Amino acid sequence: MSTTLILILVIVLLCFSIFMARQIKRYKIKRVGTQVMAKVVEVHSWQEPTIKDYSIQSKPVPLVTGGWQYEVIAEWANPTNEQTYIFTSERKKGLPSSKKGDYLPAYISPKGNYLELL
Repeated sequence: MSTTLILILVIVLLCFSIFMARQIKRYKIKRVGTQVMAKVVEVHSWQEPTIKDYSIQSKPVPLVTGGWQYEVIAEWANPTNEQTYIFTSERKKGLPSSKKGDYLPAYISPKGNYLELL
């Protein structure tokens, strides 16, 4: 019993530390990075497969549907040296609020690049 509890605690702490490391990296990029306005060139969205409930129950249950997910790709060209930067967002749940041609804030830093979705 105690071994299982310790294992669960270690897994929870590992997940929390990974989450915090990603948040800290984004914070550092935004703090030291240069903010630019990147133009959205692609928006990919898809819906997870639908799962139907075929069990026999006295009361009908609505369909359990997979949610929508999306990813945004934007680019920015440095006017001084004409170097092009490509920014890719993380996979997000829901429907995209941005479309092709929109401008989103992005950060360029020696620690990495980050596209901020509004």
